[in-house]
Amino acid sequence: MRALCRFVALRKSRHVATFTRVAHVSLSPEERGGEGLRERGSSILRLLFCLTLCLNTAHAAETPSAPPPATSTAEASPTNAVPKFQVTTAKDTSPTGGEINRGIIVARKHQFSFVLPPAFLAQTEASQQKLMLVSRDKEGFISAHIHETDSPAPELKPEALRSHVLEKFPNGRIVDEFAANLESLSGPAFAVQWRSPSGLVLMAIVARVPYQGGYLEFNVSAPVQRAEEFRNAWFSLLLSFRTSRVGEKLEVQQFLPDL
Repeated sequence: MRALCRFVALRKSRHVATFTRVAHVSLSPEERGGEGLRERGSSILRLLFCLTLCLNTAHAAETPSAPPPATSTAEASPTNAVPKFQVTTAKDTSPTGGEINRGIIVARKHQFSFVLPPAFLAQTEASQQKLMLVSRDKEGFISAHIHETDSPAPELKPEALRSHVLEKFPNGRIVDEFAANLESLSGPAFAVQWRSPSGLVLMAIVARVPYQGGYLEFNVSAPVQRAEEFRNAWFSLLLSFRTSRVGEKLEVQQFLPDL
């Protein structure tokens, strides 16, 4: 019996003192005689009970507690979704048999079709919902920034756009103010002549044109010597723009002007 206690004490060293006290109750002087057999059996049973109790206590002390349930950070943290904005282009044939490049923009609520002006390449800035048309010689560009709103067709005041233009081109000079048209709606537009930090004299056009569901802000930039060329390219782009809601039939320009 003492050997059993020593074995248990060796396995559970932190409980040696407890096992030793239990072992001392195993045999008493009175139990060494024949008349003490029943008492000895009773002592052995008490000893086994105590040993079992010590083993259970040691096992409970050494068993690590279960970790708390993990929480899903994906559910707790909101997703910073990029606004929906897709641009595709494809070659098509005009009613006169010429080849054109059609473009399609799909935004969150609305879709747009247009025809790329010749000698321009389409690029996108999806995070800003912006279409960039860059001339092949990289001397200028036309951009269209889509603003989707809750109002059917927002009112765009020329005074607000004028302040925006003067702030954007502090050394510029407004040389023209006119109305830009997209389908049946029109908005304010300003032409500005300004000098770049490198000394180049440039022409810029800034326009805000409403549609049923928001407005588009157009920016045109080109060397002043090619101002008329880029202005005409932008006019042809405006003429080709068609808008419709996502999920409806895509509207496209059917009869193209001479490009």
